[in-house]
Amino acid sequence: MPTGKKIITFLVSTAAVFGPLSYLFFALFESARLSYFGAPTEFLQISSFGVLPMVDAIYPALLVTLLLAGLLIGYARLPGSYRYAMAGGVVTYILLVFWYVSLDLRWQWVWGIATMLAAFGTVAINRPLLEIGNEDVGKPAKQLSLTERHTLLMFKGLISCVVILGLVGIWSAVGEKKAATQKLYWVTDKDVILGFYGDLVLTGELNGSKVGPSFKIIELKSVPQALRLSDIGPLSRTPAVAAASVSPTAAAPSDRKSLPSQ
Repeated sequence: MPTGKKIITFLVSTAAVFGPLSYLFFALFESARLSYFGAPTEFLQISSFGVLPMVDAIYPALLVTLLLAGLLIGYARLPGSYRYAMAGGVVTYILLVFWYVSLDLRWQWVWGIATMLAAFGTVAINRPLLEIGNEDVGKPAKQLSLTERHTLLMFKGLISCVVILGLVGIWSAVGEKKAATQKLYWVTDKDVILGFYGDLVLTGELNGSKVGPSFKIIELKSVPQALRLSDIGPLSRTPAVAAASVSPTAAAPSDRKSLPSQ
C-alpha cells in the first residue's frame, strides 16, 4: 500500500506537471476562440489569463483525458481480452471527442452513432475474472537487438508526436466550438466583449449577430459605457471581411491600445 508521503509526492508532482500544461491548453483554446471571429491574438499572454475561466474551460476535459491515459496503461499491462476492452474504450473516447467538437449536425450524427457502436462492442467483449494474487508469472522479457531498440524508440517518438498534435488539434477545436455555441456575452451599446485579460478588455464591433471587422483593446477602467450581460449568441464572424482591422480611436494612447491587423 502506498504511504501518505508517496501520495502527497504524487499529487504535488501531478500539479507541477498539469499546471503549466493547463495554461498552454488554455492558450490554444483562447486563440482558436478569438480566431473564429477574426479577432487578433498576438497580444495573448499566459500571465493575463484568469484562473476561473481556465478551470472552467480546461480541467473538466483534462480530467477526462486522464481516463484515456488510464485506459492506455490498462491496454499495456492487462492480458488477453482485457487488452481488447481497453482498446475499445480508447476508440470510444476518441469518437466521443470527435462528436463533441463537431460543428456540423450531420457529422455529429455520424460520430454519435459510431461512439454508441464502439461502446456496445466494448461492453460485449467477454472478460473472465482476474485472479488477483494468482497470476501466472510471465516469461522473461526478450532481449532486443540494437536495431530493434532503435526501431522501438522511433515508434514511441512517432506516437508521442501524434499525441501532441492530437492534443493541439483537440483544444483548438474545443475553442472554436465554444465560440460557435456561446450565447451569453458582456456588451456595451455598440461592442461585444470577447475577453477579459487582466486589466485589458478585447472588444469587437457588433453588427446584429456578426462580430467585426473592427476590434479594440482598452483598459477595463476605460470602458466608455456600463457593461451588461446579454443573451445575444451565438455570434459569427462578419463574412465580407477577410481579416481583422483595428479602428483608430480619439482616446489618449494611455487609455486605449490598438493592435495591428491580423
